Amino acid sequence: MATIKEVAAAAGVSISTVSRAFNNYSDINGKTKERILEAARSLDYSPNISARNLSSKKRLNLGLIISGFLNENANVDILFGHMKGAFRYASENSLDLALYITSNEEQKRLSYHSFCIEHSLAGAIISGLTTDDAYYQELSRGVPCPTVMMDIELHSGGAGIVTSDNRTAMKDMIMYLFSEGHERIAIIAGKKSATVTDVRLDGVRDAYEARGIHLDDKDIFYADFSRQEAYETAKKIAGSGKHYSAYACFSDEMAFGVIRALQEEGVKIPDDCSVTGFDDVLLSENITPSLTTVRQDFEKTGYEATSLLHRILEGRDDGKRVILKCPIIHRDSTKALK
Repeated sequence: MATIKEVAAAAGVSISTVSRAFNNYSDINGKTKERILEAARSLDYSPNISARNLSSKKRLNLGLIISGFLNENANVDILFGHMKGAFRYASENSLDLALYITSNEEQKRLSYHSFCIEHSLAGAIISGLTTDDAYYQELSRGVPCPTVMMDIELHSGGAGIVTSDNRTAMKDMIMYLFSEGHERIAIIAGKKSATVTDVRLDGVRDAYEARGIHLDDKDIFYADFSRQEAYETAKKIAGSGKHYSAYACFSDEMAFGVIRALQEEGVKIPDDCSVTGFDDVLLSENITPSLTTVRQDFEKTGYEATSLLHRILEGRDDGKRVILKCPIIHRDSTKALK
């Protein structure tokens, strides 16, 4: 690994100037700082930010990075819950936590490695990543500073993970529908590039296997976690002449779209067809009919992710994985077949 001396030589500045640049001193010229950061990137140099923070008397400098916040289908209930939980833990434990908003385009312009250096982060919590995001690809190859990711699977790279038990919850929901007599179920899946979609599909397959029923891929419809796309998908299904006794949706937003489409087609819910969601957002209890869904505690996810990062930074945790249980909330959108 490169040294700070090599970075200074490549940038044509002194070692003290490099150090002051990494610590965000205001007397460093912007062009000089960019030249130093570029030299650090080219040499793959990463200052030991976490060690510096821990050894100093300053409070830990942490970042909460939200990806995709401005996307059309961004679920603000989830993201707000993550923010609230993270900042609640930081407040209770006297941690400095700054909020950063990013997108796939911005991630391509500035790598996660460079982002951590530029903001002198001791560690970061990330929400909203999908597998086609640049940061996800980078983190799968290695973690430049202690990092915890929320609601996404990362099977290599060393980042901490805090997520709901999506596989078990989806299996439980399908098994519940089976117990109510439903075996012709439309699976309204989410975004193909979201790892949570794959995990929930695994849960569906687990339920079908346990029931001894074949899951036909033709009964799986991807609707991008979008209310509008789910609405259009349900309309197409109704127009095709296919009949399902239940729709199992991978998000409440998609369930709302399905319910509206079916009601417009004259389908009575739950008398003619049952619909289930996943998330338990605020609207789920207040629509007509109220939505049977899986409850995720988004605030707890943010709280536990920040707690995990804190423990990692202090050397109190090396497991780096927290799985949160999420129960089924039974409401009026489902009914047993006669």
